[in-house]
Amino acid sequence: IETIREYALEQLEASPSLAATRRRHAAWCLKLAEACEVAVGTGEAQAWTRRVEVEHDNVRSALGWLIQTGDAGDVAAAQQLIGALCRFWHLHSHFSEARAWAGRALAAGGGGLPRARAVWVAAWFAWTQHDLADAQRLDEEAMTIWREAGDTFGVALGRYLLGLLAIERGAYEDARDLIEAAVETFRQVAEP
Repeated sequence: IETIREYALEQLEASPSLAATRRRHAAWCLKLAEACEVAVGTGEAQAWTRRVEVEHDNVRSALGWLIQTGDAGDVAAAQQLIGALCRFWHLHSHFSEARAWAGRALAAGGGGLPRARAVWVAAWFAWTQHDLADAQRLDEEAMTIWREAGDTFGVALGRYLLGLLAIERGAYEDARDLIEAAVETFRQVAEP
């Protein structure tokens, strides 16, 4: 019931434990999104994406709060959450929303691997919306961070998207080379 939710939120906002409660809520949302991200590659994808869709308003609330605090740890958590939500947003066609959240989280600052993944999410959804110049720029930014961090899986993600962008330009040989290199890296990373 909306009136009860509003009253509870008023009480929480007046509480000295507001920040701790919001962080616990955001951590719960991150665990949900990460579990969904893993499940998307299994037979459980539909059940998990449906669950995240039911909780999407909670996720939005967590993202908004994490970004608006301006705290470096909270911004990194928001960027991690954005990375974990990528497959869900794609499967449920939340392209514009995903791109907007990624843009807000990136504007808040941050660095390192959480930022790289959020930058790549922004690139991915720029590509889905045929904003190819922005997708290219963002993907190259993500790859720079991943290379500096030695994250081969991230670099492979970047190469894969560069391959898709090459297809859009009609550079089919470049696309084949980039996508083959990405697939080979994905295989190597997946091997025990």
